[in-house]
Amino acid sequence: MKQVLLSFDNGPHLQATPDLLRVLARRNLKATFFLVGTSLTLPGAREVAARIHGEGHRIGNHTLTHGAPLGRRPERGVAKREIGEMQDLLGDLAPQRIFRPNGEKGQLGPHLLSQDAVDYLRVHNYTAVTWNCVPQDWLGPPGSWVTRAYDAMANQDWTAIVLHDHRMAGAMAFLEGFLDTLIEWNYEFSDQFPPECVLIRDGQAMGALEGHYTPA
Repeated sequence: MKQVLLSFDNGPHLQATPDLLRVLARRNLKATFFLVGTSLTLPGAREVAARIHGEGHRIGNHTLTHGAPLGRRPERGVAKREIGEMQDLLGDLAPQRIFRPNGEKGQLGPHLLSQDAVDYLRVHNYTAVTWNCVPQDWLGPPGSWVTRAYDAMANQDWTAIVLHDHRMAGAMAFLEGFLDTLIEWNYEFSDQFPPECVLIRDGQAMGALEGHYTPA
């Protein structure tokens, strides 16, 4: 049976995220929401994040500012700010320390993490994860990401898909159709990341970390 982990990045979004939560609730599906500090600190956003948590979804850390990838920012102290300060901001909304770096339009590679970031994640017992399906929901025409997602998922048994809260605004029907098709195809909706997407687990470097950070 094929598996899929649903994840949504860059939220919370004041309009789209509540709609997204309703879509998931109607299907009894859970997802991981990787939040950004600059989104979380907008008026009303923390209440939306509390609803994410309250409805049983997992919240992860997607940096404080979603600036340049950490692998392009090697100076010491960046990780403490981008990861540590964001975790402090999340507080009890995110009891698990799970971090996802930003990758410049879904690209994987050594730009994801710096040595500083790897050291910080390991010392503070984070789990750091990536993805293996980014269907580029920011590209048109509307809903074209669905076909790109199906094409990518056809070639793998375990998918960690990245979508974005704000890209769902006004386009929830595409997400609903996508999820209903996966249900029809008997996908198992998992809360676990494929092994190739786990760079660090509870502070321990995994084999998948190789090639995804820039050594000092």
